[in-house]
Amino acid sequence: MMKKNLIALILFCSYILPALAQDTTYYDANWKVSTAVNASYFRLKLKKATGWQVKDCYISGKPQMEGAYSDDSCTINQGAFSYYDEKGHLYHVCHYEQGQLEGDEILYYDNKQIRTEGKNKDGKCDGEWVGYFPSGKISARASFYDGEQVSGNFFNEDGTKNESVSEFSRANSYPGGLRALQRFLIHNLHYPDRAVSRSIHGTVLIGFNISKSGKIENIKVLSPVEESLDEEALRVIGLIPEWEPLIIGGILCDSYQKQPIIFSLEDR
Repeated sequence: MMKKNLIALILFCSYILPALAQDTTYYDANWKVSTAVNASYFRLKLKKATGWQVKDCYISGKPQMEGAYSDDSCTINQGAFSYYDEKGHLYHVCHYEQGQLEGDEILYYDNKQIRTEGKNKDGKCDGEWVGYFPSGKISARASFYDGEQVSGNFFNEDGTKNESVSEFSRANSYPGGLRALQRFLIHNLHYPDRAVSRSIHGTVLIGFNISKSGKIENIKVLSPVEESLDEEALRVIGLIPEWEPLIIGGILCDSYQKQPIIFSLEDR
């Protein structure tokens, strides 16, 4: 009986040791370290001989990212990485060498159809990249050198030339860039008298959709501070006439943006 118990104990220990070596950290919606109660994500880390194997998860338990890092602070990506949306769909795979994108990179639609595919060299797009519609038909072919697009052909789904775009990929942005947005906010933002009289300050986080035509829609307060500040933040974002829409694989896309609005009495 003693021998059986000893064998059972050994088997039990061999099962739980990997779990004990695994480190768990919780994060809020902005990926700042948080408590389990207030978390939107959590990270599982497992120490390996070459670094850390990491799995980021939505609070539901579904994976958000899987990859590895070569350093203890988990800032140097190394090897294959996979990213998932909240429904569990794989939407992005890529490869890193010492923190830089290297080799194949692919984006996917929800139906598992490839969205864009190409290669990276020294952290930059290099060579031919191809974009696709959800149907599988080609939306774009572009050539890159040292991260810069040097040529491109863009198509509608029926195969005709698409004249509405000239870029293979582009992040959504305010026309003129960040400095132009800051100037717009400074010029149009008014500090509510009620907040001034009560010495209320803080940062209101606003979220909004950007349509493929660049229109601002569905503006909402994500992190409120005080009613008058929240209302002013909503008002000033609503004044923005349009945004430069997101482009993926030569296709204009709807997207989502978060914008902090800072109210500081020291700046008055």
